Amino acid sequence: MSESQPNQNQNSESNIQPSKAFSLLDNLKLSREYFSVDQPKHEISKLIYNLTQNNEDLSLRGIAENLKELYPNSKSTPHRNTVRKITRGENYTIDNLLMVLDAIGYKLTLTPRTEEEEEAIRNGKKFPQK
Repeated sequence: MSESQPNQNQNSESNIQPSKAFSLLDNLKLSREYFSVDQPKHEISKLIYNLTQNNEDLSLRGIAENLKELYPNSKSTPHRNTVRKITRGENYTIDNLLMVLDAIGYKLTLTPRTEEEEEAIRNGKKFPQK
């Protein structure tokens, strides 16, 4: 084939139209565990992590030391590694979470889901973040 002749493959490729973009999450059915455990745990972790990053007084070590002062008689006062687990979204007990929230001046508040959220969970779809 001579260089002056256009390559047939190049012509056919240039006629290809881009397909409509889609999100993998739009086509993925997420489990109920994702909505009831994983997503809330991630949000809590992100909140506590951001607090420790933006406040010099709230280092992981500082929180652990504060916990020892707040709960001197507790056998299971969370250690710095436990606080780190919470900020990473790893497994931890509700007791440890509540102690850490207390140490940083937060509390856990429960609210009912909206109808929109319930519908998204039933359909296995991620609902919009607030």
